[in-house]
Amino acid sequence: MAIWELEGLDCRKCDESVKLLRGCEHDVQPFDVRGEQYTRCAKKLVTEKTYLWLEYYRFFEKGVFPDGQGVLNQTHKFIKVVEFISIEISKFNQARIKNGRKT
Repeated sequence: MAIWELEGLDCRKCDESVKLLRGCEHDVQPFDVRGEQYTRCAKKLVTEKTYLWLEYYRFFEKGVFPDGQGVLNQTHKFIKVVEFISIEISKFNQARIKNGRKT
């Protein structure tokens, strides 16, 4: 599941019983979301800072950089983070293919 698909999860729309059921604050019995097992709300597993980097990565994939310039003008940190995300997404997709799931 692409992390940006989690945008549809809105914590403000969950009442206390749904939060308890989905593991908003504490682990719960594993439940299935699009073929993946979770014990916590998937939205809670990604920090705000991580989500921001994933958003930057999404723009990077489209050739849009934070400062509006080319790749040579990006910080070393930016390049290393998007490189890391790219490698992890590739590993995740390869594992899903190996297990017979679509990416």
